[in-house]
Formats: sequence, structure tokens, C-alpha cells
Amino acid sequence: MRGEIVAIGDELTTGVRLDTNSQWIAQQLGDLGVDVLYHTAVGDELQPMQAVLPAAAGRAHGTSCAGGLDPTADDLTRDALAACAGVQLVQDDDVLAHIRSIYSRRRRPMPDRNIVPAMFPAGSQVIPNPHGKAPGIDINIDVPLPRGDSQPDRF
Repeated sequence: MRGEIVAIGDELTTGVRLDTNSQWIAQQLGDLGVDVLYHTAVGDELQPMQAVLPAAAGRAHGTSCAGGLDPTADDLTRDALAACAGVQLVQDDDVLAHIRSIYSRRRRPMPDRNIVPAMFPAGSQVIPNPHGKAPGIDINIDVPLPRGDSQPDRF
């Protein structure tokens, strides 16, 4: 099985930060028997993300995307995934309740931008994150694979 890792963030494309997330993800996928053949980095702009994500999905049986650790004003990953899948973003009330509970336990007000991690492309699956505010997104973006390959596996 072939895999690709897409790292998202201006801090990665400008060299401000070292991409240790992709290194760790590649090691974990390798341990699972996934041959990671591509590492792609893309900045925090919608159009480049919309170009990179389907290209990655077309090269691999599964693609893992990783970004920052907290919602930011320039986090457009959810928007790009929804656009690539041709669906709208919808709020997941259970995820929003989890995020609110984190702030409530800390007796802090929740900033409005923390609603963003509760938004998911319609039809996607939530990958729970019991330790933090940003759950993962499991979504299928249908693109043709190279000739002779089977349909994508998800990981």
C-alpha cells in the first residue's frame, strides 16, 4: 500500500519550523506496512491546498494530512477538504461540546475560533481526539488512481 503525507502550514514552507510531524507519521505508517512515497508541504492558502490534496489522493492509497496544533485564523484545511470533496462544512455538536468542556474545566472562556475544529466536511468521519481540541477528519476524495491500482485504502 502506498501513502503520502501532506504537511500544511506557512511555517513549514518558509522554513520557520522543522517538519517533525511528517517524520513521526512516516515512521508510524511504515510500522503498519505503508510505503510512504511522497512528502508534500503546502502553505496556508486555499487554492494551493485544493491542488495538492487531490493530487496526493491520486498518487496514494491513503493520504495523511497534518497541520498546526491549534486553530488559527489561516487554517483552511477543512475548507480545502470540503471543496475537494464537493461538500459543505457542517458542525458536529458532540465535538463542539467536547471543546467547550475543555475550556469549562479550565474555567476559561472559549475563543470563537475554537468552533472551527467542530466543523467537518459533510459525509466525513470524526477521528476522536480525547486529549485535545482538534479531532482528525476521515474523508474520501474520489480521484482515479494510476492504471492497475485498486481503490484507495483509508488510513
